[in-house]
Amino acid sequence: MKKKPSSKVKSKAKSSDTATPKRTADILFRRNEKNEILIMHLEELESYYCIDGIAADFWELIDGKRSTDEICGILAKRHEEDQAYIASNAKKLLTQLKKFGLCTA
Repeated sequence: MKKKPSSKVKSKAKSSDTATPKRTADILFRRNEKNEILIMHLEELESYYCIDGIAADFWELIDGKRSTDEICGILAKRHEEDQAYIASNAKKLLTQLKKFGLCTA
């Protein structure tokens, strides 16, 4: 099973998200030679998730200390992108990550 949460839909919506996402404890992940991050549940070794681009950078910044807004601000500067665009896509990404049990917020 290979999932790629999208980070390509543009939106000008403005909202504040002070949630502090945290990766779940039973997760392994690594960045491969294609610059994608592969994520695997230790309890579900037959499947993995694959994210790339800004979504992969977002995943690496999830530490249980930074808020979603803080992470989006870092990524907006790093990628010279509109923070509202990043935040809109981060919300969609977090929904998918939570659905698959990869993080909490």
